[in-house]
Amino acid sequence: MGDTLVMRDLQTGIPFGYYYQGALELQTASVNQQITPLSDLGAGYERLWLVYRRPFEATHALAGSEPFTWRDDQDPMVRDWLVVNEPALVGERTLPGVYLVLYQLSPEISRDE
Repeated sequence: MGDTLVMRDLQTGIPFGYYYQGALELQTASVNQQITPLSDLGAGYERLWLVYRRPFEATHALAGSEPFTWRDDQDPMVRDWLVVNEPALVGERTLPGVYLVLYQLSPEISRDE
């Protein structure tokens, strides 16, 4: 299969799902304290998009929010997968309120084959 779109937590999926107009079905890595391994959510897919809701400081603060990356994920099970799969990381993008990480889970298929 092609791509899968994984929300890091249920809270991320609610606003993202409201605005998302794509065809990919949304999956969620963690709901409350229940975490589904990213290896399970990515099984059978060529690429995995992981979407984080960016943590923010108060809007009245003089300094901006601290930068956020996948390296800041505190859950040991998720973090272990992220570290092991770091070589498969092909892109990161920070947008207002959202941080996206793209992993190439299987080799790209040549168009000549």
